[in-house]
Amino acid sequence: MTFNRGDSLVLICAFAFAIHMLLTGRFVSALPVIPLTIVQLFAVGIYSTVSTAISPEPVFYLIGKPPLSWQDSLFPSLALLAILIAGIIGLTGATNILLGILIAETGKKFLFRSPLSIQRNKLRVLQLDRNARFLA
Repeated sequence: MTFNRGDSLVLICAFAFAIHMLLTGRFVSALPVIPLTIVQLFAVGIYSTVSTAISPEPVFYLIGKPPLSWQDSLFPSLALLAILIAGIIGLTGATNILLGILIAETGKKFLFRSPLSIQRNKLRVLQLDRNARFLA
């Protein structure tokens, strides 16, 4: 077993990621999480796209075949079909998750209302109104 260039790159990346996690946990605790995540993902997407587009190195190595760059491997119809199917499945899954959250958060309020629950809600509102007038 030898320690080659790829192993050293993996080791460097592991240390860099660990340092990134430590620094993020220490200095970013006061910032909102969602906008920070969006900015980080957007930056990684831009950096990855630029580095992939300008890289002369081949990306995929198959034994017994010439190396393929990402441009060469993207355009066969099988690869495009796989990307399309993965996108549709991912979009369907994300939509189902969002609908599940929406139903869980608002289902009792809007979707599953019976006349009895509507009457109970009206009585609660009247009781709260009476209490508010009494306290005022």
